[in-house]
Amino acid sequence: MILRNTVLVLLAVRTLAKLGTPKSSLCPQGLAQRIGSSDEARALLTKPRSPHYTAHGAAGIREQLNKHLTSGPLSFPDYKPCEEFLLEELDSIYAELTSHCHGKSDLLALYPDSDGRSHDANRLTLDSQLQQRLLALNDEAVRQALSSGKCHAIAMAWVHHLTQASRDFFSTEGFVLPLLPETGAAEHVPVLKAKGEHSASSWLESTVTCQVGHEAEPEARVTWTKKDLPTWPSEVTYNASGYGPYPFWTAGGGSGGSLSGAGTDIRVSYSAVQNAEKLEHAACSLSGLGVSDGPCTHLFVNGSWAFLYKQDLSYCCMSSAPEQWTPCHLTRPQRNFMDVMNDDGEIDYTSEDGLYSGKAHKWSMHLTQPSNFFFWYVTTPEGLPLEQGEGPCDMYDSDGSRNCRGGGPKMLFHQYHTSTWGEATLDASVFTVPDICLDAANRKYCMVQPTNFCGG
Repeated sequence: MILRNTVLVLLAVRTLAKLGTPKSSLCPQGLAQRIGSSDEARALLTKPRSPHYTAHGAAGIREQLNKHLTSGPLSFPDYKPCEEFLLEELDSIYAELTSHCHGKSDLLALYPDSDGRSHDANRLTLDSQLQQRLLALNDEAVRQALSSGKCHAIAMAWVHHLTQASRDFFSTEGFVLPLLPETGAAEHVPVLKAKGEHSASSWLESTVTCQVGHEAEPEARVTWTKKDLPTWPSEVTYNASGYGPYPFWTAGGGSGGSLSGAGTDIRVSYSAVQNAEKLEHAACSLSGLGVSDGPCTHLFVNGSWAFLYKQDLSYCCMSSAPEQWTPCHLTRPQRNFMDVMNDDGEIDYTSEDGLYSGKAHKWSMHLTQPSNFFFWYVTTPEGLPLEQGEGPCDMYDSDGSRNCRGGGPKMLFHQYHTSTWGEATLDASVFTVPDICLDAANRKYCMVQPTNFCGG
């Protein structure tokens, strides 16, 4: 996975030889329906009970969780790396774990519909015809991508779709359990897209959350020219017009935020070098925090720390922290965040703020936590930014409006003033955290929520 998944991920697999046992003999009557107190507690838990189950970055999380698969109270009786399993083995394993006997219990009904853990087996199964076509390519990179996705799908099934009774049963059957793979969607999605395998890359991305592109570390300044578009320079400043409620997560998302008209003025300073981003909003809905509305700033600094504060410095709250404290730990976006999105090609585009009308290029991603969650990014044909946003539909509803129906995440986007967007050299003082935000004795919190958006 690209995204940090902060739940304890366990997966169970068997050797292919043992999968020859008829499923009927592996299906004690009523086993799937034996929902225990631990099953219910896990379903209701939105973040890990302990920071020992978390880490920083997708690769770090896989490494950390593998430690719990090999030692401790949740360790496996036997295991080997995911990479050592044949795809046919993984398919057989997944089919058995999600069979009617074990994977179709009432446990899934305990999860809210918006919770990504509630997806059923069909949701994570790769179409057999597509898989056959991909395997016919005889490409090792494609095979590794499929293997990685299947192991993650098995992980979801093992942890969230099986009762403890079923897990105990599989453990007594001498199962060999695979560790999480060394690589995830961050490594494989670009490879699949480069080969034109967009259906496969979409499947691999099927469990990502809103933290796509927000797993960033400081990086050295690079030499950049417009030939590198749509990838961003190391440091950028720009103005934009904001639409939708902001801050969107406080007390249910605040109020107001038109989806048409001139929008709200936003000023942004972005630095990959300092791993920081500063978004200055001219109008913010802050009543949900118990303070008056007014201009606010959202500041992301290195280490997944973020602060939301009024620009008159009368109020500040912490909105993000490293993963050991909150699933929704966010940094500035990566410079090439569009690389993990689907390339939708050319569109006709007219901005609400009236600054652009004509041909444009669009990228998008369909997230799954909740299931109707979309990100999009639009540029000029040359790659200069025009719009980025998120909401319950892919930029527009079926009638062409911005008022997406069906509930789900709030609709919000901002439209770049493209003429103001450009490379910059930013002083560290731009990202200085105000003293009011550093006052630990009087610290207030407004952590990004709901946490299931972030895999919690």
